[in-house]
Amino acid sequence: MARISDVKREHRQLAMRIPGDIRQRMPAEELRHRLKHVERIQENAPHGRAGTALRHRANRMLRAIPLREYLERKRQLNELIGDAPGGIDSPAEEYRALSARLDEDNVYPESLKTAADRRLTGASVPYPDADLDAILGLKEPVEKSWAALEEKQALLREEIRALRQRLGG
Repeated sequence: MARISDVKREHRQLAMRIPGDIRQRMPAEELRHRLKHVERIQENAPHGRAGTALRHRANRMLRAIPLREYLERKRQLNELIGDAPGGIDSPAEEYRALSARLDEDNVYPESLKTAADRRLTGASVPYPDADLDAILGLKEPVEKSWAALEEKQALLREEIRALRQRLGG
């Protein structure tokens, strides 16, 4: 869904570091928001170990799967864990390991992850940093909704013409 051309020129080099298959599954708004966040981390990271840790986190953020995909996988794993029988050889342990690996491989701003998770469960959540519904792909891209509107307008014009002809006008 997201393309390199969807982001500002100054962020395109950074966008190229996101694996193409991940970028293509990501809504454009999520790509833009993620790049802004990573850029802020990189610009404000101090020197030394703390800065290295922050830059490492930013790099992991660039490689993370789309947020909605992550939250859906996480929810599925949590359901499997809850449904698994207990015991020493319980499959729940495997599901917990998969869940931990998912968390380790995918990093997001915590406030965004929390707000998005709540939004996907139906809550109305304020998230002032960006359009949460667009980040999650819950909104149609503007160009699609605009095309649909133009199509409806054309159909209505045709119906009006046909009605006028029937009424003798």
